[in-house]
Amino acid sequence: MNDGHRADLPPKIAIIGIGHEACGDDAVGRAVAERIRRSVSADVTVFDVRGNPATLLDVWKDVTCAIVVDAVRTDAESGTIYRIDLLTETLPPDVQPTSSHGFGVVSVVELGRILNRLPRQLILFGIAGERFEAGAPLSSSVAAAVHEVCRRIESEIAAIVR
Repeated sequence: MNDGHRADLPPKIAIIGIGHEACGDDAVGRAVAERIRRSVSADVTVFDVRGNPATLLDVWKDVTCAIVVDAVRTDAESGTIYRIDLLTETLPPDVQPTSSHGFGVVSVVELGRILNRLPRQLILFGIAGERFEAGAPLSSSVAAAVHEVCRRIESEIAAIVR
């Protein structure tokens, strides 16, 4: 099977932070992208998606692995981190991506599946949010999760490039 990626080339990795900076914990994906941009190598591309996640289809078009970071609504404690392989797993029933983006990440994955436009690896780091109202800053528990998610992403990247 030729999936458009040559085995002799290093993997192309994209980290994609999703969120709206003016809606409290919804901005956590962008906060992770901003922070991790300073620590990853130049061959890892970091994207900041502020609008419609449907743009993800273009962002991950030529990558081997996409790591998406977004806030989620759940009954779990604020700041709880979920790691989900979007190609092989489904979201737990109590986890819902935030809806301030309109068309959600899970919907984009399903569209990508239909259009055969998914990377070989697609990981979601979802961070349970507490408040999503306009003008609110990140809650302290979600802000604290940013460092841990960055550490986990760095571990993911290290495992991929081995």
